[in-house]
Formats: sequence, structure tokens, C-alpha cells
Amino acid sequence: MDLRVLSRPSAGAPAETAARRRALTALLRWRLRLLPAAAPPRAVRAGRLLPVILHASFERPRLREDAPGVVGLRYRRVWTTLAREFDLPAPFKAQRAAPLVEAVLLLPVEGHLSATVLVPAGLQRGDRAWVEERCELAAGILATGGVRLPIQVLDPAGFSRSPADPARLVAFGAIAAGHLSPATWAALEAGARRPLEPAAIASLAGSAAGPIASLSIVLLRAGPAPSPVEVAAALLDAGVTARRLADPGELCARWAIHAGASAESLAELLEAAHPTGPAPAADLPRLLAAGGALA
Repeated sequence: MDLRVLSRPSAGAPAETAARRRALTALLRWRLRLLPAAAPPRAVRAGRLLPVILHASFERPRLREDAPGVVGLRYRRVWTTLAREFDLPAPFKAQRAAPLVEAVLLLPVEGHLSATVLVPAGLQRGDRAWVEERCELAAGILATGGVRLPIQVLDPAGFSRSPADPARLVAFGAIAAGHLSPATWAALEAGARRPLEPAAIASLAGSAAGPIASLSIVLLRAGPAPSPVEVAAALLDAGVTARRLADPGELCARWAIHAGASAESLAELLEAAHPTGPAPAADLPRLLAAGGALA
């Protein structure tokens, strides 16, 4: 049988780059539905409330003023449900001016959640301080409700500075609200071109959701390994759906494939990643063909 290794996704034309980014965004939005398997459900609901607090105003001291706003966020009935779970009234207005937050990301870390609030590059100091103050208020509200949610405010350069953070986002995290800007995508993709060293891979071990993802990380720890950003992009280019790759066990098993996992380990990972049955027969040859690092 001819074995074919999935190739590294090329930079491509602008249309191809935009399509790849849309597919990765779809993966990260699907992932939000799966986070309760990686973190306490109440923590996930707290994470979903965070962008609401950043976008809406509430009849509470220091929350009546306009919020910084999150790109693309629109009122939903669930906002009231989430607010009341954490002893807030229903929001009475949403931000209508230019939003200051481009996206809110949720990342599992050792059975808990952390949040990253992305702001545009070059945001004025006063505006960034406004976002940070609102995040502090949100963290206090969530802590009073029994959920400790660490929140960091980063611009694109800050987010991509640590190679583990973009890798953790794609492998295990989710977009809770907003959109990644072209500047953030460029920074994330630039970082993804560098292989992950063993120390960075080891730092992901505590974030792995489920035994399949954990085992896959163990197989990767000899490193260096390709970034999961590149692996996910290559698999999406090859026709694997974003919904399927949103499962961390599925994505991490395939990540181990690209990093050079043996055929035997690969077969076991794929079978375990599909509790209702093995991967479709048409898919297995392509996955088995990917038994080396990205070339």
C-alpha cells in the first residue's frame, strides 16, 4: 500500500488562508460545547458569562457604566440565565460603540479553566486599563459565585509569545466569544511554524482532556513535535471536519500520528478515540499514511 504523508499547509493565496482560518475558527467554536468534559460545568458557564460582563451593563455598582465590548457579540436570552446563576440581574444594555475586545478564549489547565481576553495590537493604555478593570470585576463576581477563573489580557504578540498557549488553545481550548483578528492569526501562524520543544509539550500534559489526549501527549513528549495549529490546519485541508477535530482526543491522536507514532500505537489511539466504532474505513488509510512528521 502506498503511504502518503499529509503535507504542511502552505501559506497559500489570501482566499486559501482565509478559508483555513474559518475552518480553525469553526473547530474552536465547536470545542466550546465539549469543554464540560474537560472542566467543571459551572466553571464553563462562568467562562461563558465572562464575555457577557465585558459587553453588557448591569444594575450593579461599577457595572452600570458602558462595557468595553466584544467584537461580534449580540444579545442572547441565555445571558439572563447565566447572569442569574452568578447573582447578577439581567443585563439592561449592551455596548454599541466600537468594541475593545476581539475575542475571549477559554483554556483548560489541570482540570480547571483559565481565560484569555484578546485585545487589538496598539490599544491605547487607557482603553486597555478599562478592559483589565472590567476583567477584575468579572473575576470577583465569578469568585463570589464559587468559580475561580484566572483571566489574562493579552494582545496578539503577547498571546503568541509562549508557544504553549496557542498550542493549548487549538488542542484543548475554545473561543467563547468574538473573532480572532488577522493580526492574531498572523502571530499564531508564525509561532506555529516552529516545532514545539519537549518542555512546551510537557506543559500541555495537565490540560489534556481525557485518556486519549493524555496518552497522545505522552507519545509526543520525546519532541520536538509539529505545532497542533499546523496539524489541525493540514487535517482540515485534507477534509477532516472541524466538528470531528473539536474532540481533543481525536485531534491529539492525529497529532501523535504526525509526530511519528508507530502504526500500532496509531491504530489503538484511533480505535479508542471512536467509542462507537472505528474511524470510517475511507479515513484510516489516509491517517495511516501520515505516520511521519510534517514535511
